[in-house]
Amino acid sequence: MELRKINKKAEGVSMTGTLAGLALLVILIVVLVFWFAKGSGSWSDVFGNLFGGTTPNVESVVQGCKSACSAALYNDYCTLQRDVIFVKKGSKEQWTCAGLEGRVPNVGLEPCTNLVCSVQLVKCKDLATSQCHDADPTKCLVDWIDSKTFTDYKTNNVGPGKTYVSIDDLTGYVTDMAEANQQKANGKVCVKTVRAI
Repeated sequence: MELRKINKKAEGVSMTGTLAGLALLVILIVVLVFWFAKGSGSWSDVFGNLFGGTTPNVESVVQGCKSACSAALYNDYCTLQRDVIFVKKGSKEQWTCAGLEGRVPNVGLEPCTNLVCSVQLVKCKDLATSQCHDADPTKCLVDWIDSKTFTDYKTNNVGPGKTYVSIDDLTGYVTDMAEANQQKANGKVCVKTVRAI
């Protein structure tokens, strides 16, 4: 009879240990998935983001930029928009490595001599030239508008018999990151509208 009691206790301990092991495995998988999905450069960034704080990641971003420069990876260095946090509990800003070269204050990224990035600071309104070339210039407009207005126009005012032939979000084409970050912070998107009338 005592032998059965011991076996039942052993089964309980074994089940508890198995559940604890499974819980740790699930937590580890969640952390790894989050880390790979965010492309974070350090574990402190991962844990800081998981547990409510945002920690500056500018050093790891700069290190990634230096690696991209050394390997002459044009897209990674010149065009890839990276989420950068400059100060503790600061907001994420999107920057290319090439854009970080000229940032004031300096973040420690020297100009890349392995690549020539044509860093042309394109503002939203500058996109009208390339985006409206096939439309009547009196009907095509490119400018910043409120994101809620954009969604409303896109949903209710585009199509046959409506005010607009097309409405497109061009925010991703704006390379003047100072302008883009400021406008996005104000809830705006760079939009091309082509009026029907």
